[in-house]
Amino acid sequence: MMIIKNYISKSKTDIKDIDSNVYVLIFIHFLQSFADFSIALNLYFYLSLEFGSTDTETSFYFLLLFIIKKILSLPVGIVIDKIELSTKKLMIVSICLNFIATIGLSFSTSVHLILVFLYIPHTIGSLMLESILHINVGRYNIHNEDSKSISFTLMYLSMNFGAFISSNVISILPNINESFNKFQFLFTLSSISYLIAFSFTLFYRDPISVGCTKDEITLQSLLLVVKEKKIIRLSSIILILSFLASIYRFMELMMPKLLTREFNNIDFPYGSYVSINELCILLFVPISMIFLKNYKDLYFLLIIGTSISGFSLLSIIIFPFNSSPNLISFFIIFTIGESIYSPKINQIIFNIADEHNRGVVNAYTSIMSSFSNIIAAIGSFLLLNEYCPQENNESFQCHKIWYWLFTISLVTPILLITFKNILDKNIYKKEKSNNNNNTYLNNDSNNPKNNMIYLSNVYELQELKKQLDNFIYDTTDD
Repeated sequence: MMIIKNYISKSKTDIKDIDSNVYVLIFIHFLQSFADFSIALNLYFYLSLEFGSTDTETSFYFLLLFIIKKILSLPVGIVIDKIELSTKKLMIVSICLNFIATIGLSFSTSVHLILVFLYIPHTIGSLMLESILHINVGRYNIHNEDSKSISFTLMYLSMNFGAFISSNVISILPNINESFNKFQFLFTLSSISYLIAFSFTLFYRDPISVGCTKDEITLQSLLLVVKEKKIIRLSSIILILSFLASIYRFMELMMPKLLTREFNNIDFPYGSYVSINELCILLFVPISMIFLKNYKDLYFLLIIGTSISGFSLLSIIIFPFNSSPNLISFFIIFTIGESIYSPKINQIIFNIADEHNRGVVNAYTSIMSSFSNIIAAIGSFLLLNEYCPQENNESFQCHKIWYWLFTISLVTPILLITFKNILDKNIYKKEKSNNNNNTYLNNDSNNPKNNMIYLSNVYELQELKKQLDNFIYDTTDD
């Protein structure tokens, strides 16, 4: 009990140190999560119901989306690092792209038109916005590791809260009429969420950031980043985690079809079951923060968390799948493991990256994590066709799909244990860099390259402000 009281007391102090702009970023992340999860969980089911797309076709669409994200991740990261715009302006651009995409999804009348909006504006906008939000949250807490940890945890909670609301909304939305169903209604709500996000960016200011000038883009400079040992270790860990992360992608792509077919009910509330994961995150992550806040062996937490999540599938394998208690127990146990390690991942990425290449490092890790998409895309096509086909077949063997998911999920803890001596190099600590880490104040109303006040740290900026205020006061008296 004393541990909890001390943590709450310390957290109150750390929360007071968090800039108000961070809460703007967290709220925008909540809105983005609601919109993105609305699309991810329902779009492929929507294509099957409304346009008659087969399991093979929807899996191919998802695979193509993965390839496009792979191709666009690095260019988007380079844009964030190198373009002559403030991150606020880039954030506005990304929100506008997402708004265009969600409006397009709401009113498109053909599969091809839906895919155009999904593959181009939505993909570019989501990649850019997600990266900028995490980078700027870290920048606002650059000198306070405790506040940074709390900020990234709040970001993680906001993401799951948005997903939780999105999962349940689809079950209560009505069909407006035959030409505008509840899926289109949900996509319209997503576009409204981006309008709200746009309005909040008007009250947002870019942070004082630690970094250097936007150097010329060269292939050699990009290769130097990816060849750094700390980046190689981080990318390898993210790649290993993608096997377990593919379970989330399976939930988005396959779960609606799997549950409605196994329970033989087209109106089965699959969203409510999936939302158990987000609800448990909201409950368990604060608890894990209390007891694991000062625990430094992050790699051990990765092994423990992924093992718990992986073995959670036993609750479905051992007992009948089409039983609600077993399905609920799977989501709960899976989430306990996730809450142990997952909130720290973005903080690790921020700490390891140098200021001048945060966008590129985010892109590399995004490419590694996107490997989970190809596992889910190919796996869902093969598994649904083999054990739970689209046709109304009385010989369904949908439960066998969970044996395969169990095998895939165990790959992550096994590889983490196998390569522990290579990968466990205190990745939770930021390594020293010889790069110029001066601090600058970015005036987002003009070209930031012409508005940098180079200082050794934020405290010198504060001292300069005091001196300037005194000078103005003395001049006024004269």
